[in-house]
This record gives sequence, C-alpha cells and structure tokens, in this order.
Amino acid sequence: MEEDELTALAATLSVVISRFEQRCQRIEAQQGELLQRLPAMLQDKVDGVLQTLSGQAGVAVREGLGAPAEHFRQRVQVAAAEAEQATRALASVQAEMASQRRWMRWGLGAVLALSLISLAATYESLYGFYQARYARLRAQVTYLEAVNHADVVPCGDGRLCARVEHNSPRYGERKQYRVVAPRP
Repeated sequence: MEEDELTALAATLSVVISRFEQRCQRIEAQQGELLQRLPAMLQDKVDGVLQTLSGQAGVAVREGLGAPAEHFRQRVQVAAAEAEQATRALASVQAEMASQRRWMRWGLGAVLALSLISLAATYESLYGFYQARYARLRAQVTYLEAVNHADVVPCGDGRLCARVEHNSPRYGERKQYRVVAPRP
C-alpha cells in the first residue's frame, strides 16, 4: 500500500474505533442506569402491592385468606431473586464487553503498528533498489555523453571511424588507443 492509502486506512480505523467506543459507552451508561433503577423499581412495585394488599387484605386475611397471601408473597420473593440474578448477569455481560473492547484496541493497534513497519520496510527496500539503479543509469549517461561528444561516424560494413588527436598520449595495456577528438 502507498503511504496515502495507509494514512486513509488509519483515519478510517480511528473513526470506526471512536464510533464503537461511543456506542459501548452509551450501552454501558444505559446498563448502569438500568442496574441502578431496577432494584428500586422492583422494590417500589412490591411495596405498592404490599400496601394495597395490607389495606385490602387485612380484613380478608382475618377471614381466612392468609394462605393465598402467603403464596403471593413467595411469588414476589421469587421474582425479586430472579431480578437480582438478571442484574448480576447484566453486570457480567457489561464486564465481558469491556474486556472485548480492550482486546479490540490492542488488536487494532498491533495491525496499525505492523502496517507501519511493513510500509517502512517496503520503502527501505525500494529506496535501495532504485538508488542502485539510478547510480547505474548515471554511469551510463556519463559514458553516452562522452560518446555523443566524440567525432565518430559510421564507415560502412558495420564499423566506426573516428577522428583522433595524434598528439595525445596513448592508453590501454599495449598503448593501442588514442583520444578521440571532440566534435567541432
């Protein structure tokens, strides 16, 4: 990937993470409110039912409705125990979501770090390759410029003729070469 694409990917990832965190925070806030309100709401309902029952059922209890009232009270206690169990389960789910969110942050951080490392490694590799290639091409340019400035022409039969400087020193292992005169 190119650096611009990685930057765009990182920006997109940060937006996704921030949205996910906002949603998680909203859910946690709603869960917290529910956890705080649920026992009070249940207690209010039970108190209200018991008050109406105590007023209305006081006479009825004396008349022999004690057993059904006791049965109702037991059902209310069972419902309260179930509500408390549901509250604990909700708190457990909330803790698990927080743990998953932490792991997701670590995972995304690791992916981002590995992406940056691979980008840097790719850059270094390509830089070295193109630097070596540039040096070879630069050497060829110097050679081609020297050939271009030399007074050399085709003689026929695939051979070249050159105008040489007769007063120049000789080069080569056996002194068989002379300097080619530059083009006028």
